[in-house]
Amino acid sequence: MTSIHERLYTTNYTDKFIYIMKKMIIGLILIVLGITGWVYTKTIEKKMPPEEIPQVVPPNEIPSGTPPEIPSGKKGVSVRGTNWVWQSIQSGDIKTEVKNPSVFILTLDAEGRFTSTTDCNSVTGSYVLEGESLSFKDMASTLMYCEGSQENIYTQGLGKVSMYRVEGNTLILSLTDKREMVFKVK
Repeated sequence: MTSIHERLYTTNYTDKFIYIMKKMIIGLILIVLGITGWVYTKTIEKKMPPEEIPQVVPPNEIPSGTPPEIPSGKKGVSVRGTNWVWQSIQSGDIKTEVKNPSVFILTLDAEGRFTSTTDCNSVTGSYVLEGESLSFKDMASTLMYCEGSQENIYTQGLGKVSMYRVEGNTLILSLTDKREMVFKVK
């Protein structure tokens, strides 16, 4: 028969051993998860070259490598490489003004990509420019919800662009539904 002292000593030793083993197992699990995450990240980097990772250009920076000027209505302003500020959308005599135009900024780069900020989210995608024909596609956006935002009007309009023209410091995008989006140089 064992004494109470022996049972207490054995129990405390066993409890300490179990406690230490639990800590070691948790530590090993964290190490394995860390290594797995690192390996996964390195695998993704190898599969997607840096030039294919989408880059969002801040609207206040003109992308490097701005191409030669695209012919426009007036000399001096190119549709590419310019920060365009959305002013209004109109259909005939009906004109909807932008509540906060300084936040709706559209920039087209030389590689067929565009970036834009709105009153709620950032938008990016690609565009096709051929002569006076312009279309936006593959648009992606951050997904914040903002009460009273005009973003839906803006992005739906971009999705319907078919033609463009530059008149002085104004960019006019003609939509397939006969409306026009008007932008000014920032």
